[in-house]
Parts: sequence; structure tokens; C-alpha cells
Amino acid sequence: MPPRKRKQMSEGYFEEEKDIYTDVQLLKKDLNSLYRIVDKLDVTIDKLTDITASLDKMLTVQQKHIEQQERDDKFIMNKVSELSDRVKKLENSKWFLVGIAAAVGFVVAQLPIVNSLLN
Repeated sequence: MPPRKRKQMSEGYFEEEKDIYTDVQLLKKDLNSLYRIVDKLDVTIDKLTDITASLDKMLTVQQKHIEQQERDDKFIMNKVSELSDRVKKLENSKWFLVGIAAAVGFVVAQLPIVNSLLN
């Protein structure tokens, strides 16, 4: 602000002093507004900090769940593989027994004693 010439007023105050007083009051008002804004920013920062901490906890829990799911998947795959092997062994045993039964049946059918009993 450019310097002003001092003029004597009837009350004994200088015009410049009133302007300074007005400027100071306006600055105080602006400063109070800034204090409110800073307070709101502090609250916002605190809330964002809380949210960040909560997100970190959620991510940690989610990562644990993913790791547990991977372990469970491996366990299930191992069990499925074991059951598949058992089923293959049972099928092989079944076909082996069917083959033996057919061979025994053929041999028994060829025996003359069985033929004479059936006839």
C-alpha cells in the first residue's frame, strides 16, 4: 500500500491510523478464517491417517486369507490326486479280478466233471 499523507481530523485521529486499524481488523478476520481451515485440515489428516491404518489392516488380513486359500487349494489338490490314484488302483484290481474270474470260469467249464454234472 502506498504511504498516505496524514491529515488531521476533527476528533484528533489521523486518517492513516483508521486505515491501519481497519487493515489490522481485516487481517485478524482473515487469520481466524485460516485457523478454522487449518483445524479442518488437521481433522482431515487425522481421519485419513485412520483410514490408511484401517486399509493396512484390511490388506494384511486379506493377504492372510489369500495365503490360507492357497494352502487349502494345495491340500485339496493333493487329496484329489491321492483319490485319483486310489480309484485307478481299484479299477485295475477290478479288471484283474474280472480277468481271473473269466479264466477260472473258462477252465471250470472245460472240466469233464462239470460237463457231466450239467448234462
